[in-house]
This record gives sequence, structure tokens and C-alpha cells, in this order.
Amino acid sequence: GGLTWISSNSNLWRTSMKHALLRPLQFTGWDAVLKVRVSTGLRIQSMDTSVGTLRKAQSLTDDSPECELSVVTPDTTFGIQLEHRVGGLPKNTKFVYVQSALLYTNPWNGQRRVRVSTLALRVAPVASIAFGSMDF
Repeated sequence: GGLTWISSNSNLWRTSMKHALLRPLQFTGWDAVLKVRVSTGLRIQSMDTSVGTLRKAQSLTDDSPECELSVVTPDTTFGIQLEHRVGGLPKNTKFVYVQSALLYTNPWNGQRRVRVSTLALRVAPVASIAFGSMDF
């Protein structure tokens, strides 16, 4: 991956280059902890990244697993694989929720910060119905 600029405006080029070089430094977090929670009836099977699996099901015995990371950047990504628990979802469940919280240290001033994201997924008896309601 990379960036390509074609511009006759040298000031625009300098500004874009400065932004591209400083972006990872400005938005980097140190000493991060990622914690993920899911609705009743689901469990996290594994937590994956582009470099491989961080945690397998055997080590995810608690209901809200967490991973410790030395550094996170704007390009850090995670994926989780979900599975149904024995007994499945409670009856009349319309949505299941996945919530992640990232606690990290701002390298510029040492402040600890939390970033929380919540995703609601529609429950459906047929996969095509659920995929039709997703926003990609």
C-alpha cells in the first residue's frame, strides 16, 4: 500500500506529505487494552487481525475477553468470530449487540482515553434477510 500524488501545486504536495507522515504519530495509542462484549446467547470464538489470530476460543473463557496491545494506530484492525452458545438466543430477540472498548494512552500528553463502539445486528431466521439490512 502507499499514496501517490500528482500535483503542480507544491504547497498542496507539502501539506499532503506532512499529513501522511505525521498521521500515524498523531493518532497512535500506547499500552492499549481492547475489551469486547456480546449479547446473551452469543460468544466470541476468536479475535483476529491481519497478522493472525490474537486469541482462540480456549483462552476466551470469560464473557468479555480482552487483549493487551503495546501500540494501536489508525491502521490497526480487529475481527471477531461469533458463535451461538448452547441454548441459542433468547426468544423474541430482534437484535444482538457487539460492543468494543479500547483503553489507550495518548503518547503526547499521557492521558488515558477510552473509545467505545457498539454495533446492533438484526436477528433473522434466514441469512439473506440479515445481510439485506447490513450497511457495508
